[in-house]
Amino acid sequence: MGVALGPARRRRITDAVITKDPPSCLHGLPSRPGDRAEIARQYPCAQTTQADRVTAQAEILALVSGWPGVAVAPVRQTIHGANALLLDDRLAEGQGEAFIMGMEFAHVRAEGSVHTALAPEWAEPLLGKGWGQIHPLALYGLIPPQSLVFYAPRDEHELYVLECILTAAYSYACGRYVECDP
Repeated sequence: MGVALGPARRRRITDAVITKDPPSCLHGLPSRPGDRAEIARQYPCAQTTQADRVTAQAEILALVSGWPGVAVAPVRQTIHGANALLLDDRLAEGQGEAFIMGMEFAHVRAEGSVHTALAPEWAEPLLGKGWGQIHPLALYGLIPPQSLVFYAPRDEHELYVLECILTAAYSYACGRYVECDP
C-alpha cells in the first residue's frame, strides 16, 4: 500500500542554460541521518542495506510521472525490476554524461535506489551529506565519473530529497534549469 503524497509538483523547463551553479531544488538540503547504505560492487550495483520500503520504486515513479518529456520504461540493460526515466530527444540538450544509455537519464531500481548523473559541482555537496555515492563502476573507469547511485528513501522526507535530486538530474539532461511549480 502506498502513502498519500499529495499531488505531484509540476516541472517547468526554463530558458536558463545550466552552469556550474546548482539548481534551486538542491539548495538547503540537509544531511542524510544515520549510516550510509551499502551498494554492491558487482553489477548491477544494487543497494544491499537500508532498502526496506517496499513501495519506494512506485512512489518515485509516481513523482516523476507527468514531467514534460519524461517517459518510464524498463531499462534496456538486464537489471531485474528497474525502470528507466527517458527524456524526449527534443528536450535532451545536456551533456552526453547526463545520460546512462540513449535518452535514459535515470534508473529507478526495484529496491528504490536511483542511478543517475549530475554535474560534479552539484553532486559533491550531496555526496558529502550522505545521500549517495559514486557508482562503483565509475570507480573502475567503466562509466563516466558523473555516474552516481542515490540511496533508496527510508521515509517521506527522504523521498522528497530524492525528488529534488531527480529534478536536478532532469535539469542536467535537459541542459536547462528546471523549476518546480507549486
